[in-house]
Amino acid sequence: MDNTRTYPHKKVIDNTALSCMQLNLHQSKPATDNLNLLMNEAHMDIALLQEPYVYQNQVTVISRKYRIFSSGQGKKTAAIVVTYKSLSVLLVHQMLEEDIFVVEVTHGNQNFIAVSLYLDIGKDITEDFNKIKNVLQFAKGKGLLVTIDSNARSKTWHDVIRNKRGRLLEDFFVGNRLHIINEDSRLTNFESNRGNTNVDLTLTDNKMVCLVKEWQCNEQESFSDHRIFTFRVEKHKGATRKYTHHRLKCVTSEEGYKKFEKNFIAEIRQNFALAGSGSLDDGLCTATSLDKDI
Repeated sequence: MDNTRTYPHKKVIDNTALSCMQLNLHQSKPATDNLNLLMNEAHMDIALLQEPYVYQNQVTVISRKYRIFSSGQGKKTAAIVVTYKSLSVLLVHQMLEEDIFVVEVTHGNQNFIAVSLYLDIGKDITEDFNKIKNVLQFAKGKGLLVTIDSNARSKTWHDVIRNKRGRLLEDFFVGNRLHIINEDSRLTNFESNRGNTNVDLTLTDNKMVCLVKEWQCNEQESFSDHRIFTFRVEKHKGATRKYTHHRLKCVTSEEGYKKFEKNFIAEIRQNFALAGSGSLDDGLCTATSLDKDI
């Protein structure tokens, strides 16, 4: 499935879900002006931002009718904006830094930790793992939503290559039972004159993975070099299905599975020099009978 759309979804005014936006603003004033317009027109409740526009040590240009959260005395690279006036949002002060902002959100019977995080490409990525581990520990039993500019590349989140940062991050996600919500898209989420990549990630823990719906990478102009993600966070519905998967999860679709199967078979045929158009099983049986190294 090609998960793109031309405009962030219009919120249905009800009490069942929160409409969320994720975006790296690239410290751009035009991108921030555009953000104000989009949040209003698309009726967003929460915006989780990386590299916001900062002037005189304040995240600025964002409309003052919204609640704006950021931390630190220097270069602020993470922020959260709440437009839903009656939404309960508590700051988790002990975890706030310039590059990470953490809040506890209560929406009806739903209680979860929301995080905006920027992983500086100039820093050793393993140094940032302790910050995430602290959040994971705090969020136990509550549910966790993490939005990241990872500055890391991996085929696991639909990039065309995997670099060292990506491999380290993959291992960290698996070891800590974090799930990637990103879906495959014809659009890359970061585009610059140096190339196009997928570095922005939306993650959840086991408790939240079934509650994040309608994740989209949007075609709408962001005026940043990153694309806009939108999604909805559903409320718990009585007997919510318990999620017990404890390995890396990437949300996909039937089309995605078919694509994976096709690519997997092609790679097996190439790696083991299986000629012909017959079934993979027949090819492997023939290779085994000929004492090929399988």
